[in-house]
Amino acid sequence: MEGIFPGCYFDISRNINAPNASGVGSKRILIIGVHSFVGSCYDNYNHGSVTRIWKNHIVCMPFRTFGNSRMADSNSSGYFAYYDSYMNQQVIGLPTTTGNISGTINEQLYAEFGNHLMTYYQHLPIEYTDETTQTKRIKNDWRFVQAIIPSEIEVLGSHVLSPTGYNALGTGSNNRTFPAFIYNNLNISNGDSYWFRDRINNDRTSYSHIPYYDYRGYSEANDGKSNAIACRPYFLLG
Repeated sequence: MEGIFPGCYFDISRNINAPNASGVGSKRILIIGVHSFVGSCYDNYNHGSVTRIWKNHIVCMPFRTFGNSRMADSNSSGYFAYYDSYMNQQVIGLPTTTGNISGTINEQLYAEFGNHLMTYYQHLPIEYTDETTQTKRIKNDWRFVQAIIPSEIEVLGSHVLSPTGYNALGTGSNNRTFPAFIYNNLNISNGDSYWFRDRINNDRTSYSHIPYYDYRGYSEANDGKSNAIACRPYFLLG
């Protein structure tokens, strides 16, 4: 990958748009990291073995966004874990090996990049039912991903509105900042408001996001303005 650096960009064959989203989407892809996950362990606790990423890769993100979409399909009650959210399940979609230019973001990415789109483990918030109280709770657990909404730390370098600490819900094991955002803060936002996967402290239904005018904000997962917040996931190519 000689000559490829964080902050470089390239164009793909067509715009990728989140399903049922408003906004234009993006065909320009920003490289936010090179070999950023090499040697990282993503399977050391619940699966009985250690799986590390040794394959050369770049970490990519749309230069703008893939369009506006709500984070969840309801905000009236209960907990919302990122992995189980409308955003992850139906907009980004679960990992796939099938391309579809009208499908989920993962299917559209696979249609463009084929098996260069990497599938790997991330430590993410999931919903579970407490056996004692029979109520919904959230914990972090390992799940396969392709495209994924970033955390506050990965873009901003620190917690802003989300719970702090290693393995905080939303951050998981990703307590690093991608180089493109360190070298040039214009890569953080070009005037777009987009979601982070971090829930707000003590709030069951709100997620942090980049506002249009600042580097901090949050919204209900599906209130009136959540559809004006964009989807800007990152993904690995290798």
